Amino acid sequence: MSRTDIIRTISILNQSAQLDFLQDFTTEELAAYLDKLRSIPSEPFCVE
Repeated sequence: MSRTDIIRTISILNQSAQLDFLQDFTTEELAAYLDKLRSIPSEPFCVE
């Protein structure tokens, strides 16, 4: 996965446009962060 793909995927997962700070990280750091995001189980949000 290219650096651009990693940043794009993180931005989609975070649903945030405030990701300029990602440019400061190395590709390896971004890949590790992406792996961490993917390991978090996403539970549907519900209001009771």
